[in-house]
Amino acid sequence: MFKIDESRIALAKALEDLSHNEWAVADWRDNAVVNVDCEDAFKSILPVLELALEQTDEYAFDSCCILALQFAGVAQTTEHPTGLIDMLKLLNAHEQRLTQSDRKVKELARWFRVLNAI
Repeated sequence: MFKIDESRIALAKALEDLSHNEWAVADWRDNAVVNVDCEDAFKSILPVLELALEQTDEYAFDSCCILALQFAGVAQTTEHPTGLIDMLKLLNAHEQRLTQSDRKVKELARWFRVLNAI
């Protein structure tokens, strides 16, 4: 299952490594879903979105949202975890401040079929 403290450190390292490895953050995301079963993937969606809320870098924020979508894909469900709608509302406001757009949060909301709720 996704461990937010370990992932926070791994993401920071991947961001630092971008100048040497342009795939560092993508590798971080891909490694996070390796050997994750459906149940753990589902349980990992909200924690990775909590990590997204902490991000002050647009690329890091987007990467956390993409990882949440990857976990949703592994979980093979559009059922949303309890608390997702409230989290998406927070993320939507954060994304607006950070990126002046709403592309990733709306993509998440579309996946979980809750676009009208945010």
